[in-house]
Amino acid sequence: MKNTIKAFQVGHEVLWKHGQWRRLRLPIAISVLLVPLSIAGFFAVGWELSDYLQHLLFPEQTWTEWIGFAVWIALSVVAAGPLYIIFRSLVLLVFTPFLDLVSEETESIMTGKPVPGGQSILASLMRLSLILLVTLAASVLVVIAGFALSALPVIGVLLSGAVVFFFQMFLSSAAYVDPYLDRRGMAPKQTFALLWSKKGEMFFFGAAGLLLTMIPVVGWFIGPSYSVISGVSLGVLLFEENLDKDPAEQIAS
Repeated sequence: MKNTIKAFQVGHEVLWKHGQWRRLRLPIAISVLLVPLSIAGFFAVGWELSDYLQHLLFPEQTWTEWIGFAVWIALSVVAAGPLYIIFRSLVLLVFTPFLDLVSEETESIMTGKPVPGGQSILASLMRLSLILLVTLAASVLVVIAGFALSALPVIGVLLSGAVVFFFQMFLSSAAYVDPYLDRRGMAPKQTFALLWSKKGEMFFFGAAGLLLTMIPVVGWFIGPSYSVISGVSLGVLLFEENLDKDPAEQIAS
């Protein structure tokens, strides 16, 4: 958790003390618009799934208003994890052209030795697409596993909720940290190995970003942008920690 706190502190410093918000005005503005659009999409998907299930399972009947509403909410909650990962990927997409500049500024603050250069924008977009597909597929599998766990007697629902929330936060935070690790030459498999070894830290980072974004209006401005820049900061911290390990324990980069 200490790395998460440090990452958000550095993210705040990069944004405001070092004036990076001026360079990032366009992606910040777009990400602000994405929040209400994503919320609308979130409930629209739940409504469409509810309507589809009604016609599939009860073609000759019409659900009462209360049943339809309950099913709509339940399906919206089920779809929340995958949809949040799609939202996160859209945010990263609009920030991608600026990530090298942000990475250099963040490295300069944290290590004093920024690594020049990085991936081309096209290569970064291809990596982002790969991470999206992997995390989205994993998110759907987590939802399916959650359904299976919920069938357990007594503790099933609570256990399912805890497991699903943990893994969705881990998966949602992975793509925020990956751009820096990609910049340092880590393949996707190496990135996920490193992030899984710090899964508790990744959970707290994902939860913090979600809580910031959920603050009405203000959170729409600070949640996505802080998550992107603090993800770079967390990537620096985790990469440096990995380098400080005994060579036999390091995850190759």
